[in-house]
Amino acid sequence: MTLAVITIDGVRVDSAERVPSIAAVLERHRNSRRELQWIVRTCTDCVDFGQDNAAFDRRLAVATDAEHHARVAVLRHPANTLEEFAAKTQHICSLLLEDDDSLDKYELFSILQTLIAQPQSECQ
Repeated sequence: MTLAVITIDGVRVDSAERVPSIAAVLERHRNSRRELQWIVRTCTDCVDFGQDNAAFDRRLAVATDAEHHARVAVLRHPANTLEEFAAKTQHICSLLLEDDDSLDKYELFSILQTLIAQPQSECQ
């Protein structure tokens, strides 16, 4: 019996490691957006009342970074079935309906490219 250990840049690759589902990736992005929106509202209230907002600035930076990483994960996550295409498209449409200005033209173009670049055989 032969045992093989696969590493990438010295880090062991676990063959049992699973890629998160599209639902998990989309939910993480929704949650990070909710957190970011809550912090922005709270920071606005603190500024209105003249409170020190250094702690909120740090939380805002962390939340902004988390939302950015979650958004990138959504953009990079492959849609391999029609259901995944539909879920990803519905999520992006909901962002656009919310007047989300965090998606720039390049990201929208990237989303459309990934949706149309998939071979038909992968969608069946």
